[in-house]
Amino acid sequence: MKATAFKPQYQETYRGPLCENTSRLFLAGPGDTNFKLAYSQSPDFSDGNSLKLVDWSPDGMHLLMERTRWPYESEGNYTDLLLFDPNSGGVTAPDFSKILEGRFGKDCGSENSVIGFTPDGNVVILVTPLEDTYYNEGATSCVQQKTLLGLDAKRALQDIAEVLPGDVKPQHYGQFPKRQASRK
Repeated sequence: MKATAFKPQYQETYRGPLCENTSRLFLAGPGDTNFKLAYSQSPDFSDGNSLKLVDWSPDGMHLLMERTRWPYESEGNYTDLLLFDPNSGGVTAPDFSKILEGRFGKDCGSENSVIGFTPDGNVVILVTPLEDTYYNEGATSCVQQKTLLGLDAKRALQDIAEVLPGDVKPQHYGQFPKRQASRK
């Protein structure tokens, strides 16, 4: 992540953000000696943003990332997801707030965590009630309890495939290569 702070010439009248950042994903293949920029989340999306790697899809063809955005000088944030295809460089970024609105109703909020994949490739997201509506612009909670949702991979993650049982533990498909003992 690259963060930039601003020092406006006329601080007393400046109303814009004082910081912004760009989150980047770098990848290297098995034969690569250097990492290459694969994806960049610019400040145009939100002046504060982050990416967290979650897992590879069961078929190994997509990288799931949790994306969080927030305005600087605020307490609120919003978490959704990105699905990155390293072969094409394409990104699937479903409108998660619209998906939740379709399932739970308008003008509501939730705390979201991207968990992983189901064996059939649906993305698993944990949705929990908002802890504090003050920092979330007065939004009320969409859900009354922790709820696991499976986003439909066959519909480009644009719809909820199923509400999952609360005890589901997604399997992790990404593997770290075993390190060979170094020789001295």
